[in-house]
Amino acid sequence: MQRKGSLSVCAALCLMLVLSLIFALFESARFYGLETYVELTSQLAIESLGAEYQKDLWERYRLLCLDGSYGGTEFSREKVESRLRDRIWKNVNTENLRGNLLAVDVVDTELASYQLLTDGEGEVFLKQISSYMKEGLPMELAEKSYRKYSNWQQWEGASGMEWVVQAQKAMEEETPLDLVLALQKQGILNWVIKDSATISSKEVRLSNGLMKRVCQKGTGGEKQKTGWYEKILTLEYLDQYYGCYVDVRDREGDGLAYEMEYVLCGKEKDGDNLEGTVNRLLAMREAANMMFLFTNKEKRQEAMALANVLAAFTGNPAIVQVVELGIIAAWAYMESILDIRTLLEGGEIALIKKGTEWTLGLEDMASVFDVNTKANHCQQGFSYEDYLKLFLFAEKNKTLAYRMMDVMEQDLQGSGQYCQMDHMISWMDGQMDYEASMVFWNRKKLRYGVRKNFSYYGIEQEV
Repeated sequence: MQRKGSLSVCAALCLMLVLSLIFALFESARFYGLETYVELTSQLAIESLGAEYQKDLWERYRLLCLDGSYGGTEFSREKVESRLRDRIWKNVNTENLRGNLLAVDVVDTELASYQLLTDGEGEVFLKQISSYMKEGLPMELAEKSYRKYSNWQQWEGASGMEWVVQAQKAMEEETPLDLVLALQKQGILNWVIKDSATISSKEVRLSNGLMKRVCQKGTGGEKQKTGWYEKILTLEYLDQYYGCYVDVRDREGDGLAYEMEYVLCGKEKDGDNLEGTVNRLLAMREAANMMFLFTNKEKRQEAMALANVLAAFTGNPAIVQVVELGIIAAWAYMESILDIRTLLEGGEIALIKKGTEWTLGLEDMASVFDVNTKANHCQQGFSYEDYLKLFLFAEKNKTLAYRMMDVMEQDLQGSGQYCQMDHMISWMDGQMDYEASMVFWNRKKLRYGVRKNFSYYGIEQEV
């Protein structure tokens, strides 16, 4: 039996209003659901893009960055944007989302801004290095290293090198000081290394090095500022990942063997970098050894006694004083030669020696010509690597960062992996635009714009 029903106009209008309200609520809920969905999708996409980091740099140097050239020779912003778009499409166009209420279309993706490792004259690179190293070197230990390095710099600048210059002016060939002149004429490496044939003969071409070429520039991000703490962390990083004369790393490529010496001196040949480093060591040790001789009463008396013997015939106290100064300079110089031999063989030498740590006596100065003679090992001294870090602490940040990155380029390119550090993205900011059709309302389009940034060194930046 059929029954007839009826609906009044008023009831129909009320029903329409109720349904309109329900559909509006549905569409509103869908709008906010889509907003959350595209936010999560965008975050996932840019993090997935970040997961395409340059693997060789990570494996060899624990450095995370995205190669903006993807192994090519040219930086390509468009390719990075294309890869970002691909990552989004893989998430929004999966089978289980087709016909889903959360289905969206990708309208546009843009790499709005980015930072490269070479930006800020290398400050971005140093910031990332120090961020990686922070867990291994607490602030308290870093402060001790900072005080040690800064105290030495203050002493060296205030007095140490002035003594060396004044004393070297007093050296005269008519006295036994010609021993020093004989050493200087034959080249420093011949006197501190037993077999010069063991010195690496590797060399590289630096015509396209970071200090000489026009580097690619990033387009945004906050300026990175590094202080003394980051500098100390960078030096510890160098000690761990870069080779030197006493600790050559086994690299597959054709890069330099003495990497820390290159960062210090910037020469194309290993031999030249080693010689430059040894000359700096010689100047430092000579200054420190002269400081010891001037302040040690017993040694000073020995030098004065010899000066009186050599210059007594003149009867002029001023000349005797000049000869004494020259003797002290020669004595400090020869002790420094012995110090460097000890350092190059893996021993340790104190910054400022104690009396018991001094090796060379005035009566046996000629023993310096025997390359097997070296200085006494100091129990709480500095190693060769420690002295390198002391020198590098005084280098400008740009020089330090760019030469470190030169080593990385040489290493990877020499082993067949093309790499330019000014192509390496350290931070990026992506703009992603989406569109979705309304389902429960008037079929207009919903537009969503999402901005997400990603940093390899864990710093969120304002955009």
